[in-house]
Amino acid sequence: MQCRTQRSHILPPLLCLALGLAGVHNAAAQVKPGQYIVTVATKTGTTPKGEMYLVDPATRTATALTLPSALQKNVNCITLINPVQAYVGTVGTGGPAEIFRITIAGTKVTATKLNSSALAGGNLAQIVPLGKNLYFTTQDSSNKGGVLQSVPAAGGAPTTLMNLGASSLWPTSNLANSVAGFGSRIFIGTWGINPVVLAYDTGTKKLSTFLKLPKSKVLNTYFYPVNMQTGVIGGKLTLAVCGLYGDLAYFNLLNGKLIAHYVAGKDPSRSVVTNYNFSNSFAFNPDTGDWGIGTRDGALDIVVPVGVGHAFQRAVDKLGSNPTVTTNSVNGIAYLPAGSKGYAPYGAGCSGNTKFTPTSGGFGIPTKGNKNFSFGVGSATQGIPALLLVGTAPLSLDLTAAGAPGCFLRQNNIFILPTVTAGIRAGLGQAFIPIPLPNVGATLYTQWGIVDASANSLKVIFSDGRKLVL
Repeated sequence: MQCRTQRSHILPPLLCLALGLAGVHNAAAQVKPGQYIVTVATKTGTTPKGEMYLVDPATRTATALTLPSALQKNVNCITLINPVQAYVGTVGTGGPAEIFRITIAGTKVTATKLNSSALAGGNLAQIVPLGKNLYFTTQDSSNKGGVLQSVPAAGGAPTTLMNLGASSLWPTSNLANSVAGFGSRIFIGTWGINPVVLAYDTGTKKLSTFLKLPKSKVLNTYFYPVNMQTGVIGGKLTLAVCGLYGDLAYFNLLNGKLIAHYVAGKDPSRSVVTNYNFSNSFAFNPDTGDWGIGTRDGALDIVVPVGVGHAFQRAVDKLGSNPTVTTNSVNGIAYLPAGSKGYAPYGAGCSGNTKFTPTSGGFGIPTKGNKNFSFGVGSATQGIPALLLVGTAPLSLDLTAAGAPGCFLRQNNIFILPTVTAGIRAGLGQAFIPIPLPNVGATLYTQWGIVDASANSLKVIFSDGRKLVL
């Protein structure tokens, strides 16, 4: 979610976090640039448990944080204020949801409750800082639509802004779920049949329909928005919406028109119910130009917005303490940008006769002099050769005539680095090549080739391309 000030509707995320950190005296950053922080809801038997982790893409590992008792049962969403503080909302198991400001010191989290009286229901799914207030929605049994509320960022009594279910604009039997903000407006995504995104103007206090959400491209059903985010993406003011089954849609933030609709792909490691990504939260990573997706089975997936959409399945696995992964749900996720020049994706890959499209990823901060960076590829067949192709110029060379229909060479291939994929089954094959990045300015283009005799006549399929700027 975007940081806001009264002077600017949108600021670059790194600047927002830096401004927030300025008010934390003698603070040592606990969420490091280039890291995610995630909240996880898990269960032991029927007992719910809240957990929180720092996720380091460079090492593909997660560090558990120690939570206070108030967050140990029902932690839900998270919004970073700065590297040591965040806002957290709870589900409200056994009672109304609550909203906290947390502080991280080492691996210990302390929490200050911000709502001085009870909120109007449970499932506080996202928090929007806007001016001096925090905006959010909750649900309860007496109001099936949901309630839009606010709380002073400094703490205080909650204010009920609107009973959403009572509005004639509210779709029948829908629930309030995802929220985002821009300017004076709060956007509310509805969960259910024929879902929409509504806009509440905090100045006029009026509700309007902003857009109708499309059908899911993954399954022939409704979109079911789990999270929304506003910001500048690809040079455009964008409202991004993440759907339950792995849909990722971009809308023009000014007029609500659809810009692009991507899908995350199918993960064969997941059950029949959850094998379509089953997304539960997302955060944009401007350093690598892709999205970290928190799943409902304890993983961090990477969704790459090229072509119809690529997904690096289970880029970081085993988020959550329960060994049964389907009991670990990554409810909230936030990313701390490093401000690098980037390792952005471009141009789709191909699957050939296989069911899986190799997807590239950058692991670590893509900046000159970083000794802890790895080039990675995922969502491939396991146990076969993988080739990291590196060039100095982008290409879009159709390889149909070479025996690889639907495939393109995305760079001019100056040199090749070989390795072998590993994984438990087809579609979960991954490979990583750690390479210290040079301490000089440079621009390189990369792509992966996966050698698979069953794929096509060329016996190679290709990932998306990426542009590395140092």
